[in-house]
Amino acid sequence: MPKEQSFIDDLSSINLMYLMYAKELAKTHPTEAIWVLGLSADEVENISQLTPNYMNQLAKCGRTIMRIKIPDITNSVVGMGELTILMGMVENEEQQTA
Repeated sequence: MPKEQSFIDDLSSINLMYLMYAKELAKTHPTEAIWVLGLSADEVENISQLTPNYMNQLAKCGRTIMRIKIPDITNSVVGMGELTILMGMVENEEQQTA
């Protein structure tokens, strides 16, 4: 197998694993998905509704699907504004599932 094809296959596998993880997290813990994946609420909603066929198509696009965001370790503490927003989202999520 040529190196280029091996790279494309590896990239497709990584993309598919990421999409499966992102979908599961988006479905079970949407608030956590926003925080962990660095996505918007709309993006998390869209990911939670992806079909397996569409995830396979996306995975084979030839580009990375995931975003690499290196956290700023000097500012790793969550501020009160962000914490308030996250807690409100968690409360809304819990009320909707009850």
